[in-house]
Parts: sequence; C-alpha cells; structure tokens
Amino acid sequence: MTKTELFYKLVITDITSFYIDQYKTRLQQELYEKASDPVLLKRRFRMLSQLADYESQIYKKIYRFQSNDTDDYVQSVGQIINELNDVTDRSG
Repeated sequence: MTKTELFYKLVITDITSFYIDQYKTRLQQELYEKASDPVLLKRRFRMLSQLADYESQIYKKIYRFQSNDTDDYVQSVGQIINELNDVTDRSG
C-alpha cells in the first residue's frame, strides 16, 4: 500500500465515521420520539442494528480497496453516503 493510498483510506474512514455517527445519533433520538409506537420503535432498533452491520462491512471494504486514483475515492464517499441512506431509509 502506497502512502497516497493509505492517506486516502484514512480520509475515507474519517468521513465514513462522521456520517455513521450522524445517522446513529439521529436514530437514537428517534428511539425516544417513537417509543410509544411499538412498530416504529422496532424499526428504529432494526435500523441501528443494520447500521452497525454496515459499519463493520464498510471498514473492511475500505481496507481492501486498492487504487491510487483520487476520483475512485471521491466516488467511494458518494457511494457510502448513498448506502447509508438506503440502510436508514424510513419509507418502508
């Protein structure tokens, strides 16, 4: 792994952690807000669980990812954010 590649991986890991923390905080707030509705409460717990699973998987993917092209890493951040939106989608 080159120093450049390591730097990009560290930056993506930092960005990913920031966004996951934001999503996690919002879901935890919603646990309190939705506590009186057992169905919504169960969904929020499920989302938190799925978010934790996703977090574990994405860090493994970041570590294994190989590229020296900055654009690949920029695209990866966009894809990670889209996947986080999917994991925490409240429409279903």
